[in-house]
Amino acid sequence: MGQGAGNVEQGEAAAGGPGRILLAEDDASLCRSLTRILAKGGYAVEAVQSGDAARDRIMAQEYDVILSDINMPGMTGPELLRECRMRWPHTEVVLMTGDPHLAAAVQCMKAGAFDYLEKPARGAALLAKIASAMASSRNRRRVDDTAPLTPPLPNGMRTIRCLGSGTMGIVLLVEKDGQPFAMKILRADATLMDSGTAHRRFCREATILSAIDHPGIVRVHDWGSTPAAQPFILMEYVDGKTLHELAAEGSLTQAQKLDILGQVGRAVQFVHERAIIHRDIKPSNVLVTPDLTVKLSDFGLARFVAGRSSMTLPGSVVGSPAYMAPETFSGAEPDCLSDIFSLGVLSYELLAGTSPFHGGDLQQIIYAVNHTTPPPLGSLTAGVPDALQRVVMRMIAKSPADRCQGVGEFLAALGQPCECGS
Repeated sequence: MGQGAGNVEQGEAAAGGPGRILLAEDDASLCRSLTRILAKGGYAVEAVQSGDAARDRIMAQEYDVILSDINMPGMTGPELLRECRMRWPHTEVVLMTGDPHLAAAVQCMKAGAFDYLEKPARGAALLAKIASAMASSRNRRRVDDTAPLTPPLPNGMRTIRCLGSGTMGIVLLVEKDGQPFAMKILRADATLMDSGTAHRRFCREATILSAIDHPGIVRVHDWGSTPAAQPFILMEYVDGKTLHELAAEGSLTQAQKLDILGQVGRAVQFVHERAIIHRDIKPSNVLVTPDLTVKLSDFGLARFVAGRSSMTLPGSVVGSPAYMAPETFSGAEPDCLSDIFSLGVLSYELLAGTSPFHGGDLQQIIYAVNHTTPPPLGSLTAGVPDALQRVVMRMIAKSPADRCQGVGEFLAALGQPCECGS
């Protein structure tokens, strides 16, 4: 679909099929009972028994409805609600309380919950409440899927269609002076993020991209605010697919894969030489045209190397866990070597046809990234040069000191020219 808006592929997972529910209840007996009731009601239920475990789940995927006890060990129900609102604006949250007083209900609603239930919830009341929350969640998504087509645009621009929608922004295909462009617009409800972080990240992306001129990186033509005061970035329109989509089709030859990796590598090398780190290198952020020209996109998490980002809270997870370097999970500030790890994971996945790190949820993925050693590339696919196999395995080394210290070594193993100093 061309330009992405971030997290679009995950958001689509909850859009159809049986309703997906995350149940967070620390009473094991009640948790089993509620799970049975919801499963008999036709819902797909995942159950956890702590707020922290629930947080890990919502960091990795989207649900239609979250049903949580208001008082949970670790992260409480209202805290979980706030985390969910920042990540998944379509998800409805129903909080449960064993306190029958009105004050408890008021607390739930003030926190922004869809509704509340008194414990122990009876089957009919529970299913009725969940059905209402499910309908509201899916209606939110339907409204947002059409709403991006109608925001007011600056004079001289018209909307052609919506290219994608995520928790932070929408991307429209627009026309200006007879030419197509991709316009990324910050969602109005993205202000739910603390202290204007969403707005500052968006403006930082525009600032960084506007200073970059490289054939392998999506080019910014303009940025500003819409008549509705929503920040926008006007970018070149890339008519193609993401590398994630293209690889899934299984049509790429080995030579084409190596060429694509070389183009991605040169784009990453270019930004590193300008003291910029991307921080979210993954297949869905690599756009590929029909003639296999590559464009690195989505610099929403990018920053300049010097100085710690004030937009990243200590201990927070920023990026896509399966592509993040081990040290970033323990609070280390991402750097160029973190990007090299992400590029290594992307390369391994494209060449081998499988990710080097697997897990059913965030916790399992983090464990795999930190502790498991992937099989050698040569054991999974034929035709990868020995030198490239060795370099890719070094790129995904646990310790930054054991990794390639620059993208040039990766490009040399690919047999592609280095653009150092360009």
